[in-house]
Amino acid sequence: MTKKKEGDTPTPLSELSRDQIVRKKDGPFYLGYRPSAQEKLIEAGELPMPFPLSENGRALAWTGGQILDHITKMKELAATRAAERAAERANARTPQPAALAAAQHKKVKKVKLRRPNSDV
Repeated sequence: MTKKKEGDTPTPLSELSRDQIVRKKDGPFYLGYRPSAQEKLIEAGELPMPFPLSENGRALAWTGGQILDHITKMKELAATRAAERAAERANARTPQPAALAAAQHKKVKKVKLRRPNSDV
């Protein structure tokens, strides 16, 4: 792996423009996935397919718009899942029966368990 140069840091996400080129090697900075995970997600169609930067070159890239669209889609998915979880939690709790709730506040006499008589 080559040593990063001082001016080699990617543009912060807040400053990323839609028509800016984002190289695939900078994908972990923007997307949060390791290169091997990026490959699997691209093959599965969950990440947009990067395009070649030149006709004979190996470098691949996305546009800033593709990155921003993917991040927006993931934020919407997270919000949907959070709402679903909140609805499940609200529906999962059933109210306690009134008789049981009243019995919990009374003192309960403890009974020792004893073996039955074995006078056979």
